[in-house]
Amino acid sequence: GPLSGDGFSPAINSEFGRVRQAVERFCRRPDEPVLAHELGLQLEHLAQSRDMLDREFARLAGVFASTGEAERQGSNGEVEWLRHHCHMSVIDAAERMVVGEHLAEMPDSSAALDEGRVGFGHLVPIARNARFCSNSPTARFDEKPLLASAVEESVSRFRHTALSMRMSRTPKGTRCRRPTPSSPARCSCTRRMTA
Repeated sequence: GPLSGDGFSPAINSEFGRVRQAVERFCRRPDEPVLAHELGLQLEHLAQSRDMLDREFARLAGVFASTGEAERQGSNGEVEWLRHHCHMSVIDAAERMVVGEHLAEMPDSSAALDEGRVGFGHLVPIARNARFCSNSPTARFDEKPLLASAVEESVSRFRHTALSMRMSRTPKGTRCRRPTPSSPARCSCTRRMTA
């Protein structure tokens, strides 16, 4: 693992070390009396910080996927490597991998996460949409319609909305249409991941 008996391995630079130390200090802080609504604010703040770390984890996972290192270490792909080396469920590993692989295509969604308008859970269906579009010879990814729904909906509802956008066959409800000579397909849909 990245930790050795005398501290961090050389691969874990000072920025990683500072994050780890800050988290350890935060988790050891003494409890202070707060009002119930203040505790709610603390939970919201902590959740946004967690979402930002999840996004960074996903970004690094995407870079890791491009190296082929997981297979060199004998894993059956990056999701399996994450499961075993990062102690994750297959669903959590697959979600972070799909976000990491398509994060560069979702700058507005990433900015919305920084602003606290969406959470990491919202990025997952958007990234799945990008993956679907990348596998289609005619579809072109557009994050804007998905992001507009994401900022208004809970993660659970948004997952259904995003899936419906893909599955819908009505011209009004779909963003994945057969292209015409004057209008190439635009894709704002998603599909369920299997891992």
